[in-house]
Amino acid sequence: MLSTPGIGSGLDVDTIITQLIEVEQLPLLRLETRKAENDVRISGYGQISNTLAALQSSVQTLADTDTFNQFTAVSSNESVFTATAGAGASVSSNTINVINLAAANRLNSGLFAAEDTVVGTGTLNLSSGTNSFSIAIDGTNNTVAQIRDAINAADDNVGITASLLNVDGGTRLILSADSTGLANQLEVTINGDGDGNDTDNAGLSQLLFQQAGPSNMTELQAADDANFEIDGFSVSSASNEVAGVISGVTLTLTGSGSAALNVNRDSSAISGVLSDLVTNYNDFINNLNSLQSTTLSGDNFLLNLERQAREEFSTQVTGLSSGISTVFELGLSFDKEGVLSLDTTQLDATLASDREAVEAVFTQQGSGFANVMDSLLDRYLGSGGLIAGRTDSINENNTFLDDQIIELNERILNTEERLLAQFTALDTLISQLTATSAFLDQQLNSLLSVNQNNNT
Repeated sequence: MLSTPGIGSGLDVDTIITQLIEVEQLPLLRLETRKAENDVRISGYGQISNTLAALQSSVQTLADTDTFNQFTAVSSNESVFTATAGAGASVSSNTINVINLAAANRLNSGLFAAEDTVVGTGTLNLSSGTNSFSIAIDGTNNTVAQIRDAINAADDNVGITASLLNVDGGTRLILSADSTGLANQLEVTINGDGDGNDTDNAGLSQLLFQQAGPSNMTELQAADDANFEIDGFSVSSASNEVAGVISGVTLTLTGSGSAALNVNRDSSAISGVLSDLVTNYNDFINNLNSLQSTTLSGDNFLLNLERQAREEFSTQVTGLSSGISTVFELGLSFDKEGVLSLDTTQLDATLASDREAVEAVFTQQGSGFANVMDSLLDRYLGSGGLIAGRTDSINENNTFLDDQIIELNERILNTEERLLAQFTALDTLISQLTATSAFLDQQLNSLLSVNQNNNT
């Protein structure tokens, strides 16, 4: 058996087989091309789905009545207070006079020689208002720095921060309440002081502090509630952030003084949402047009989607008492190229004259633009939507093509092996015939030579 095809016959067997296999591979190339085209179409539908989802997000925001009931709260002097408005707010004006801010209690220990100075041993009981916890202090954690760390690391510490202040040639332990207000005053008591006295200014009891009683620490800052007036009415708060006193408004007190608060409807919020709608619709159409001219050329599915989406803008909202019934009366319009735009001047004027009608055009149950458009987009998006149906069908076709590609590859491999075996056999046969021919030539030449010798 010849180990290299073609040696015996002189045929270029490898080239012959390669060319024959290339012919066999033509159907395979067609299958792979179809699969690649399917993948591109799936990608195209994915792009459509993404732009539609962005459009639907804008539409769903417009379907929410809260979108049309947003307010702004403005302080005339933010060094006195700032304000935000949320759910429950209404148009209002108030005068706010801040007398004092809420403050967090801070305590200061006596002066220790250094951070590693041993304080004492015993049980340290700390509280901030109704929240309290205890720490066992022994020979492993009894220096100033170790006590600071033990306080901060305590699992049940819910409101006290310890720190060190290196001043006056030594170290002071500072305890700070995390929350402001009289209700969060600090206290520190000691049980089982190692020196036998839980209140003297020695050992662990050097950290004693009571709001009413013996104390060895001093106050750096007394706890206090914020005190202020709203239109002359007195209000106090444990925090400088005050919510609920004015419905829907949160105040953040920043300093003493008087300032005006004005709460008004936020027309810019509605304009912003409609601007997003315009941007997302135009992005969707641009993406659709691009795909129609390339990846998804001739796909009637896209033409129907574009037509239906545009038709929804002409929806006539029913059941309204005002003369407004379409989004075109609110400042939305299409140019001759089909590009959507928003006239904010027209929108602001309509909001000023009839805000409720603007809201109803979008949110009216059953016929409001946002509800109708959202229903349309739902039919295309989601796991059971029309786009998913398209991509599922293409994926099924890809699975079929994958099976055919595997089957065809196996057939091509078998064909290549068969051709190689056949050409090898042919090569061997030709080699044998060539050898026989050479032998016969040799024998004939020998006979001729004998005959010639006999004749002479």
